[in-house]
Amino acid sequence: MCPKFKGWHAGISEWKNVKNLNDYSIGIELENKGHEHGYTNFTNSQYHKLKKLIKFLKFNYFIKDEDIIFHSDIAPNRKKDPGEKFIVKKLGIKRFNFHQRKNLVLMTFKIIWF
Repeated sequence: MCPKFKGWHAGISEWKNVKNLNDYSIGIELENKGHEHGYTNFTNSQYHKLKKLIKFLKFNYFIKDEDIIFHSDIAPNRKKDPGEKFIVKKLGIKRFNFHQRKNLVLMTFKIIWF
Protein backbone atom coordinates (compact mmCIF):
# COMPACT_ATOMS: atom_id res chain seq x y z
CA MET A 1 0.00 0.00 0.00
CA CYS A 2 1.22 3.49 -0.76
CA PRO A 3 2.39 5.23 2.47
CA LYS A 4 0.08 8.20 1.90
CA PHE A 5 -2.99 5.94 2.27
CA LYS A 6 -4.33 4.59 5.54
CA GLY A 7 -4.81 0.88 6.08
CA TRP A 8 -6.95 -0.74 8.73
CA HIS A 9 -4.24 -3.07 9.95
CA ALA A 10 -4.17 -2.21 13.68
CA GLY A 11 -7.86 -2.38 14.51
CA ILE A 12 -8.77 -1.32 18.04
CA SER A 13 -5.33 -0.48 19.39
CA GLU A 14 -3.31 1.62 21.81
CA TRP A 15 0.40 2.24 22.37
CA LYS A 16 1.98 4.67 24.86
CA ASN A 17 -1.38 6.40 25.44
CA VAL A 18 -2.02 6.85 21.70
CA LYS A 19 -5.19 5.18 20.40
CA ASN A 20 -6.24 4.14 16.88
CA LEU A 21 -2.79 3.30 15.56
CA ASN A 22 -4.16 2.94 12.04
CA ASP A 23 -3.60 6.70 11.80
CA TYR A 24 0.03 6.61 12.92
CA SER A 25 1.64 3.31 12.03
CA ILE A 26 3.01 1.07 9.32
CA GLY A 27 1.70 -2.49 9.55
CA ILE A 28 3.68 -5.43 8.20
CA GLU A 29 1.91 -8.71 7.55
CA LEU A 30 3.76 -12.05 7.69
CA GLU A 31 2.16 -15.20 6.33
CA ASN A 32 1.54 -17.93 8.92
CA LYS A 33 -1.39 -20.22 9.69
CA GLY A 34 -1.59 -18.87 13.24
CA HIS A 35 -2.47 -20.50 16.53
CA GLU A 36 -5.92 -21.67 15.43
CA HIS A 37 -4.72 -23.51 12.32
CA GLY A 38 -1.37 -25.16 13.10
CA TYR A 39 1.06 -22.37 13.95
CA THR A 40 4.28 -23.00 12.01
CA ASN A 41 7.82 -21.64 12.19
CA PHE A 42 8.59 -18.55 10.17
CA THR A 43 10.96 -19.18 7.27
CA ASN A 44 14.49 -17.85 6.88
CA SER A 45 13.27 -16.10 3.74
CA GLN A 46 10.60 -14.26 5.75
CA TYR A 47 13.16 -13.12 8.32
CA HIS A 48 15.61 -12.02 5.61
CA LYS A 49 13.02 -9.99 3.70
CA LEU A 50 11.54 -8.52 6.88
CA LYS A 51 14.99 -7.46 8.09
CA LYS A 52 15.60 -5.64 4.78
CA LEU A 53 12.18 -3.98 4.91
CA ILE A 54 12.67 -2.82 8.51
CA LYS A 55 16.09 -1.38 7.63
CA PHE A 56 14.50 0.55 4.75
CA LEU A 57 11.61 1.84 6.87
CA LYS A 58 13.86 2.82 9.79
CA PHE A 59 16.06 4.87 7.47
CA ASN A 60 13.28 6.53 5.47
CA TYR A 61 10.89 7.23 8.34
CA PHE A 62 13.42 7.77 11.18
CA ILE A 63 12.00 4.90 13.25
CA LYS A 64 13.75 3.74 16.42
CA ASP A 65 13.99 0.11 17.54
CA GLU A 66 11.82 0.91 20.56
CA ASP A 67 8.98 1.85 18.21
CA ILE A 68 9.04 -1.47 16.37
CA ILE A 69 6.30 -3.34 18.15
CA PHE A 70 4.08 -6.39 17.77
CA HIS A 71 0.36 -6.71 17.18
CA SER A 72 0.21 -8.33 20.62
CA ASP A 73 1.72 -5.14 22.13
CA ILE A 74 -0.97 -2.83 20.76
CA ALA A 75 -3.98 -5.13 21.22
CA PRO A 76 -2.95 -7.62 23.95
CA ASN A 77 -6.50 -8.67 24.77
CA ARG A 78 -7.28 -9.48 21.12
CA LYS A 79 -4.05 -10.51 19.40
CA LYS A 80 -1.26 -13.04 20.02
CA ASP A 81 0.76 -12.46 16.88
CA PRO A 82 3.40 -12.75 15.83
CA GLY A 83 3.58 -15.27 18.69
CA GLU A 84 6.11 -17.43 20.43
CA LYS A 85 7.60 -18.90 17.24
CA PHE A 86 8.73 -15.50 16.01
CA ILE A 87 12.47 -15.09 16.76
CA VAL A 88 13.15 -11.37 17.16
CA LYS A 89 16.94 -11.69 17.37
CA LYS A 90 16.98 -12.84 13.73
CA LEU A 91 16.02 -9.26 12.81
CA GLY A 92 18.97 -7.62 14.55
CA ILE A 93 16.78 -5.17 16.47
CA LYS A 94 16.54 -4.57 20.19
CA ARG A 95 13.35 -5.86 21.76
CA PHE A 96 12.54 -3.79 24.81
CA ASN A 97 10.80 -4.99 27.95
CA PHE A 98 7.71 -2.86 27.49
CA HIS A 99 6.26 -3.76 30.88
CA GLN A 100 9.08 -1.79 32.54
CA ARG A 101 8.59 1.24 30.27
CA LYS A 102 5.09 2.32 31.28
CA ASN A 103 5.98 5.97 31.84
CA LEU A 104 7.40 6.61 28.38
CA VAL A 105 5.73 9.12 26.14
CA LEU A 106 5.46 8.40 22.45
CA MET A 107 8.01 10.70 20.83
CA THR A 108 7.15 9.76 17.28
CA PHE A 109 4.01 8.55 15.59
CA LYS A 110 6.02 6.47 13.17
CA ILE A 111 5.61 2.92 14.38
CA ILE A 112 6.23 -0.40 12.73
CA TRP A 113 4.36 -3.40 14.01
CA PHE A 114 3.86 -6.94 12.79
